[in-house]
Amino acid sequence: MRMPGTPWCCVLYLGNAAPPFAGYLSSPARRTTVSRKQRREHRSRAPRPANGTAQTVQGLFAEALAHHQSGLVAQAERLYRQVLAIDAGHAGSHHLLGIIAYETGRYDTAVEEIGKAIAITPGLAASHTDLGNALKMQGRLDEAAASHRSALELKPDYPEAHNNLGIVLKDQGRLDEAAACYRRAIELKPEYPEAYNNLGIVLEEQGKLDEAVVCYHRALGLRQNFAEVHNNLGNALRVEGRLEEAVESYRRALALKPGYADAFNNLGNAFKDMGKLDEAMDAYTQAVAIDPRAASAWYNRTEHKRFTAGDPDIGRMEALLEPGGLAPLSARMLIHFGLGKAYFDIKDSDRAFRHLKEANRLKRSTFFYEASSVEMLTKNIIRTFTPHLFEQFEGAGNASDLPVFVVGFPRSGTTLVEQILASHPLVHGAGELTALQRIVAAMGVFPDFMGKLAPADVAHIAGVYLAHVAPLAAGRRYVVDKLPANFQFAGLIRLLFPNARIIHCRRDPVDACLSCYTKLFNDRQLFAYDMTELGRFHQDYQCLMTHWRSVLPQSSFLEVDYESVVEDVEGAARRMTSFLSLPWDDSCLRFHANPRPVLTASSCQVRQPIYKTSIGRWKAHAGHLKPLLDALGARA
Repeated sequence: MRMPGTPWCCVLYLGNAAPPFAGYLSSPARRTTVSRKQRREHRSRAPRPANGTAQTVQGLFAEALAHHQSGLVAQAERLYRQVLAIDAGHAGSHHLLGIIAYETGRYDTAVEEIGKAIAITPGLAASHTDLGNALKMQGRLDEAAASHRSALELKPDYPEAHNNLGIVLKDQGRLDEAAACYRRAIELKPEYPEAYNNLGIVLEEQGKLDEAVVCYHRALGLRQNFAEVHNNLGNALRVEGRLEEAVESYRRALALKPGYADAFNNLGNAFKDMGKLDEAMDAYTQAVAIDPRAASAWYNRTEHKRFTAGDPDIGRMEALLEPGGLAPLSARMLIHFGLGKAYFDIKDSDRAFRHLKEANRLKRSTFFYEASSVEMLTKNIIRTFTPHLFEQFEGAGNASDLPVFVVGFPRSGTTLVEQILASHPLVHGAGELTALQRIVAAMGVFPDFMGKLAPADVAHIAGVYLAHVAPLAAGRRYVVDKLPANFQFAGLIRLLFPNARIIHCRRDPVDACLSCYTKLFNDRQLFAYDMTELGRFHQDYQCLMTHWRSVLPQSSFLEVDYESVVEDVEGAARRMTSFLSLPWDDSCLRFHANPRPVLTASSCQVRQPIYKTSIGRWKAHAGHLKPLLDALGARA
């Protein structure tokens, strides 16, 4: 459950005549090019009016197409309407008026006009996929998918329709099906850089970063000046921790497209991960200067500054929420999160929670989550990992103590603990590795598959994990795997590596949950966007940690309270290094100066010396936290 610091934008590309749009957070300006093939199809399929007006209609339509092809959209629109004044049943003019409406963000009009074209000439595949593109931009994903499928029924070997259907399926979360569509598009049209780009985005979202990078390079091999792919490649490299290469990719994108707000935003994210916070802020500022509606960059700016009353940025963000300001749900969500943080800074609880409640409501509306399933999973893990199970697998695991696992509830200080440890010269901080999660997923349903494991299987799983982690050590004594969600696997870790240490980070439950509620996680922290669900998840987490406390030996299981680290960082650091049998090193106290990449939501905080203002933070906002307090069984 990785938590990247802040959102970035990967750019998806529609096929057919339709040009690029940003598939995640914002839509760049775009211009449609009408192909020669489309011109021929519209001319051949356009119904001929009676009474000798056909020549006039044909001439006007040809002139409109020429203007449209040249980018003179206003003149083209005027001429298409003149055609329709003469011949209301002219399908080509309806279709291309719909394309112009799509270009200018008038998606209702686009759907209406392209729908009229289809009613007149239902056999044109391009019309169906263009309708699908417009429906997609309205958020009508089921209808959009149906339109693209209609196009494919008419023309099964239509690569652009396969690509566009993939985009809709990706937005529906059907990533495997989306990838299959992109692969089919590439099979039909091997020199299709847009489809390679889109496939790379899906692979990246599936955690297949190496494959994503290959796709981006293939797209660039076909079109070296494809700025959006340089940007997306930078995103994949950044997630892999290859930050210098990511920065270079973003710079290439900006060299090709100097006014590329998304690339500036992503460049800022890379600088932030590298600890170059001033450069990060400059990049975010460039992004919003280029595009004042760049919601992701606005959100990132709020994470990097301390607001004071009267800050003009607050008013600029509020204006984006007014009618006509921002349309996409995802963009409005980001601005609400940003304003929540801004009003927290100026101690205006009422306004902060007004925005945070709307931000979390919008995010929560985008996915399915069932809190009761987490409760059942927790009970199942407790039933499975009994003292008898540990006896059954005694001696089956790998004797290596190289990996150190830092686990806990999100926002409980795991990044701070890792940063302190990683500042020791004998420790490598590997960040939030997903290796263990991938291995567990490949085994089947956890913990049900435990009943089928033999001792040899345990040794094999440990070996697979170690093969991934060992090269990261580069001669150092320990590698820290800091994925908070690995708290679910603490018992399995004990079986795999009986000599490995687990450090459990704890924090005041209300402070930890409130901190989650104020953040937009890029990963699937699905419990974090509703106060009641957040409290229930924390209760399940506490129940499981109580169980681990009772069955794991103290020699391999250390609990560290966030509050104790903040109150006495040296005492906490000495306790942790002693737990790992490491000699003391004063560099652990200079953790905020450590230049190592940090790719989590706490990357800004760990670049600063310890501060105590986050302890007991929730008490000033208790009046807004009743659902959370009730779920936690806490009292204001």
